[in-house]
Amino acid sequence: MIYIRKINFFRCVCPKQISQTKQIVKDFGYFAQTEANYKDMLIGTLGIRFDKSTLNGDPNKFYAFPRAAVAANLHNMDFWNSDAISQFKLRAAYGESGNSANFGATFTSLNQVSIGGNGGSTIGGLLGDSNIDPETSAEFEVGIDARLFDKVNVELTYYNRTVDDLILSRVLPTSSGFGTETTNLADLRNNGVELGININAVEKDNFIWNTGVNFWLNRSEVTRLDVPSFPQPGAGFGLGLGTFFIEEGSPVTQLVGNINGVPTQVGDVEPDFQIAFNNSFTIFKNWDISFLLHWKEGGDNLNLSRLLTDLGGTTPDLDTSAGQDRAGQGFVATRFVEPAGYLRLREIGTYYRLPESAYRWLGKDVSGVKLGLSARNLFTITDYSSYDPEVSVNGGAGLSSGIEVTPFPSAKQFYFHLKVDF
Repeated sequence: MIYIRKINFFRCVCPKQISQTKQIVKDFGYFAQTEANYKDMLIGTLGIRFDKSTLNGDPNKFYAFPRAAVAANLHNMDFWNSDAISQFKLRAAYGESGNSANFGATFTSLNQVSIGGNGGSTIGGLLGDSNIDPETSAEFEVGIDARLFDKVNVELTYYNRTVDDLILSRVLPTSSGFGTETTNLADLRNNGVELGININAVEKDNFIWNTGVNFWLNRSEVTRLDVPSFPQPGAGFGLGLGTFFIEEGSPVTQLVGNINGVPTQVGDVEPDFQIAFNNSFTIFKNWDISFLLHWKEGGDNLNLSRLLTDLGGTTPDLDTSAGQDRAGQGFVATRFVEPAGYLRLREIGTYYRLPESAYRWLGKDVSGVKLGLSARNLFTITDYSSYDPEVSVNGGAGLSSGIEVTPFPSAKQFYFHLKVDF
């Protein structure tokens, strides 16, 4: 008996949608700079640039951005007589830079529609501003560079950065016919301190130890706001759960929620300070060991992962009195704001330089071979209850860090290294 089976082949031709966007941006500028050096005692730089861009409201207007810097190497001057301090530099600098709006902010666009088979256009939701100017950042900084006892290098910097005509987006009332606008709305000030200390702690034939500490902090304030305070679009989930809130006299990094119907600061993502601690060792001339620790003190996150786990009944502490008290607060921002400080091992590695006898067979052209293992984000010590105190729903750019909704935590990474010198 012969069975004949009929096989039907079907070919599915699935339509593909292809779209493209073409944005034409033209930037043009002039730049001039001059430098002077007097016997390596006094060093100065003076420069200026003029820029124009089609991203500005007036595409033909040039904006000037000057810069200047001066440094005095006191240790090279005749009066200097100190064996303990072999380098001592005083420096100061001032500079301005501009940042234009994104494409489309200068005009109100039209959207293509089809009604009854007839083509047409509707007005886009973003209100264009034909008078928008680039925001101008002006920074003044002073600092000291010193070398002590031929072992310790110290760098200390204080900076004050102001941003005039800050470009921000805000939601408009629907009665205006538009959803959002992007324009010059505010002025912003940042000031902070950066301190770096590097020490050649030990230099022996069979043991070398270099260590360093970097300390930094920043504070911000909105110094002018031309419109009423508003939540930053896309940087949170509204005043009910908490969001970034642009308000004159307050830090731009504040988290605000409705408390009894009043927008109230409930947190701030800006850390109190941060410290990086790095060490490197060379042992018996062949082994190199290094590691970097990062300590972030203070700073809050809006932990909306906890909102979802509370709703699902899977938060580990829901059966405790603290968890029950939190769940009893309802949907308020104070329920989800928590400290996000941490101590993290950023990097660690160990490397071995092979003796010449071990790689001689590779040829005369090989002058060195090094093998190594390294890792990143190996451990984190934190009281933060979610996956990772450092990640955010919108990444790390702009006003977005510090708000999380079940993000992927930072990955532990492991590397094998092979370096051959020719």
